[in-house]
Amino acid sequence: MEKKKSLCIRIPDREIKLMDIILKTTSTIPSPIINTEENNCLKKYKNKIDETQNNKYWDSVKKITNDYELIHIPSNKKKK
Repeated sequence: MEKKKSLCIRIPDREIKLMDIILKTTSTIPSPIINTEENNCLKKYKNKIDETQNNKYWDSVKKITNDYELIHIPSNKKKK
């Protein structure tokens, strides 16, 4: 059996250069950066979803149009 060949490059410690890291701490929580216009638009359309008369219809459309929507649906639902 042949031994696998590998390439290893060794850099002398004196040639390794690391960036300086400066950490700043604070006891206050920064306020989130939110695009107000975009956020208001998103809320508007989300509220329209809640106004739909047939929520089951919306739920099935959502699952068809978004492949990732099905990830969070439990597969062991109790059958009636």
